[in-house]
Amino acid sequence: MLKTRQCMLCVRTFFGVTSKIWSFFLYILRKHLRTVIISPSVSLSRNYHKIL
Repeated sequence: MLKTRQCMLCVRTFFGVTSKIWSFFLYILRKHLRTVIISPSVSLSRNYHKIL
């Protein structure tokens, strides 16, 4: 019984840590994608204003 409870605790801990790491990874990925999406539009806007 003790080993089963200990095993379940290890599994819960593993999934908890994995979830935190995955959330952090997605946060960094979204931040990077937002930067990539914003950068081209800013440069296009600047070029457009130079033409006018």
